[in-house]
Amino acid sequence: MIIKLARKSDAQNIMDLMNSVTYIENKDMSYSGFFTIKYTLDKVISSISNGTIYMAIDDNKLLGYIWPQTKQECLDNPTSIEEIPKDNTNWILIRQIISKPNTGKFVGKFLLDYIKEKYKSNIWSEVFIEPINERSLFFHKREGFEIIKELVEENGFKIKVMKYEVLKHP
Repeated sequence: MIIKLARKSDAQNIMDLMNSVTYIENKDMSYSGFFTIKYTLDKVISSISNGTIYMAIDDNKLLGYIWPQTKQECLDNPTSIEEIPKDNTNWILIRQIISKPNTGKFVGKFLLDYIKEKYKSNIWSEVFIEPINERSLFFHKREGFEIIKELVEENGFKIKVMKYEVLKHP
């Protein structure tokens, strides 16, 4: 498995993976998936243009991706997470980490480990709990993230704001 920086030509494959995972997670829900509401193909293409989506590729197939944003990118496009410091500390925000389920290749861990090594800074993440997404919560806890705050968006989605502190995990 290799990490590859996404190109504009990868945008549709990223959206297809996003939708397939969303449908699996929400198979009993009556709507088509919350990721497609928040992130459009244009937004994915825009993020790729900024060079911020990394893909896990195996046998020329997309197995997952991670979408980190640097502190400056977040300050330029404000996030709703008030707990993220605006001071001079260094950090990144994981907008999304999505992988095909049940590959047995630990794709999410592979991608997150890449980001931890590349940035060597604290990492923030929004983990959507409702609609059903307990696997993501378990994954983040297993990888050393701590819950900082719980939020409920206007649409009823429950979110856990989580933080990974690099100094606690040398």
